[in-house]
Amino acid sequence: MEMLEQPDAVARSLGYGGRLGGVDNIVKLGGLDRKRDELINIDNLLIAACGTSHLAGKYGEHLMKQLG
Repeated sequence: MEMLEQPDAVARSLGYGGRLGGVDNIVKLGGLDRKRDELINIDNLLIAACGTSHLAGKYGEHLMKQLG
């Protein structure tokens, strides 16, 4: 069932201020840019998940380590 919900989930994510593409060809989710000063000071982040979300969290961990 989770797989069938993906198109709606993506549409909802992009509908809340998210942008895809642009000049830099990046994905930018809405709302986070307003909290940039707070987010930039985070030293540790705990990602807790199960199943598919766990795999997405592991991939996010990999990306965050690459980006510093």
